[in-house]
Amino acid sequence: MELPLIHETFQSWAQSLNEQGLSARFAHDLATPDEGLILSALLLTARTDPQRRANGPARRRPYERPLARLRYLISVATPERNAQAEEALLSVMTWAEGTAGLDLLTEDPSPSWWQAWGTPPRPSFLLEASVTETSQPPDTPVVKKHQIDLVGREPG
Repeated sequence: MELPLIHETFQSWAQSLNEQGLSARFAHDLATPDEGLILSALLLTARTDPQRRANGPARRRPYERPLARLRYLISVATPERNAQAEEALLSVMTWAEGTAGLDLLTEDPSPSWWQAWGTPPRPSFLLEASVTETSQPPDTPVVKKHQIDLVGREPG
């Protein structure tokens, strides 16, 4: 999945929450909502995809080549803790689970992590996204054909 598509996916989740009747907006940080609900996708880490080296150089046809693995903290915040945040988070988890290139992680951020960010813990989960790039094959050089005419030659 290419990076712009990942961000579009997060924004579409917020739109889908709106369609469910939950007033939601999307943010790339841990903003505290004044009203409604905020779906946050905070980028925590980025690393080179281990499969990048295994795939080697470009092939003759364009293909999706692994580029990086991005780890996000996906969280939902409401002005008051309520069941809407849990409902929204479960919906988002279901959508994430069904999206190719996104993997739900089983670990949770520690309480000290939330304290370091200066925000109280909120409903959240970790998600790893596989970022790919479309790789174009190198231009194939034109090969000159040489033809030797052996007709009329006698073996020597």
